[in-house]
Amino acid sequence: MITEILKNIIIGAPGSYNMLSLEIEIEGKTDFERNPTVFHEYTHYLQNMTTINGFVSLDKYIRVLLTSFTKLGSDSVDPRIPLSNYNELQLVLGDKNIENIDKKRLVGMNYDYSSKTYSFQATTLDDYIISEEEYFDSYSRQFFRIPYIVIDGKNIPLNDTVIKENMALVNSIIGNPTFIELSERDIGEIISYDYKEYTALFDFINHYLPDCDLLKLVYCICEISLNLHFSGQIIGNILRLIQKESVKLSKMETDNII
Repeated sequence: MITEILKNIIIGAPGSYNMLSLEIEIEGKTDFERNPTVFHEYTHYLQNMTTINGFVSLDKYIRVLLTSFTKLGSDSVDPRIPLSNYNELQLVLGDKNIENIDKKRLVGMNYDYSSKTYSFQATTLDDYIISEEEYFDSYSRQFFRIPYIVIDGKNIPLNDTVIKENMALVNSIIGNPTFIELSERDIGEIISYDYKEYTALFDFINHYLPDCDLLKLVYCICEISLNLHFSGQIIGNILRLIQKESVKLSKMETDNII
């Protein structure tokens, strides 16, 4: 069982990244605590600023803000841009827009805000089967399909949040001070700890390609998907290909797989 000390080394101190103010906030008191969080939150900055997915999200968010400011502004006073306060955002954008932003971020997930936990739809399918469901996008007013991985009898969505957090989790592991001392068993315990939605890709890839450089392959697959439209569907197709060609791919070096 993973220890609390090992968990804290990897996950790091609590932190956050605000894409509008371009600020990273970290609560840790020592570099030992802060390092994994810096790598994690800086990954989210890179996702926003260097990927197609990030640009589309940022552009959409800014359009919502500008539309709201145009409606609420006056001739004499410019409305103050609510860069970091969630309550201010809610006041300026309105409950409906805030709700839509959350739906977009958590699409495919059942999120309980009171307990701050996710509950996934149970399934009778075998593990590692990839399925799809149709969802309605509140912004584009269009239907789209999102893939799921079945792990431990539950459907786990491959939405943007899951993809981004898997990518950031890789850098949390690499960014901790004891990374070079971690064994494969340590990493295996870390990536299976608590948050199944964020470790689903590790579980899946490790199942089909156990001898690959797991961290590198997960990071690269996530990066590829975020640089293409419909990242969830793209990563779903990549995982299907890994399933189909697992015997062939398992004989290749990780760089060649990528």
